[in-house]
Amino acid sequence: MKAADNYENDRLNPGDAFDFYGVCELEKDGRRLAWIWTRGSVSGRTLHMAQLKGKGLANVALRSGSLIYCDRSLAETERERLRNEDPVMLAEQLRAAAAVTIKKNGKATGVFMAGSREERSFTEEELRNVQQLASYIEEQWRTEEKRREQGDDQASNR
Repeated sequence: MKAADNYENDRLNPGDAFDFYGVCELEKDGRRLAWIWTRGSVSGRTLHMAQLKGKGLANVALRSGSLIYCDRSLAETERERLRNEDPVMLAEQLRAAAAVTIKKNGKATGVFMAGSREERSFTEEELRNVQQLASYIEEQWRTEEKRREQGDDQASNR
């Protein structure tokens, strides 16, 4: 992803509340989420994962169109269910995570996830930061889309 370097350098600070960040995008057929960028990954498998639409934190966020999180504020049985249904939480050994829908042209097309390998509860500020990062990624995607469209227009005018 071209914009990854921009938001990684500008927005994701080492030593903050999260150990893992990732972005997945709905594939063109609309059936699977493919992980396209990570930071803090401990698993070599995450970037090769494609989740069928359905269960897991990223899919719940995609369906709901809003912030979804799994932390100590949920009942233990609910936390375990969400973790066990989410291949990224399992592969990355995440004990708490928050996921936010990323939209293109008003349509949910991806998810930004931030997670911790420690059992914990997120503060309201941390959850706001996750939402702000997702908004920043949306803006980066829009910028990339405009550049591609301008490049296509220029190429067809030649």
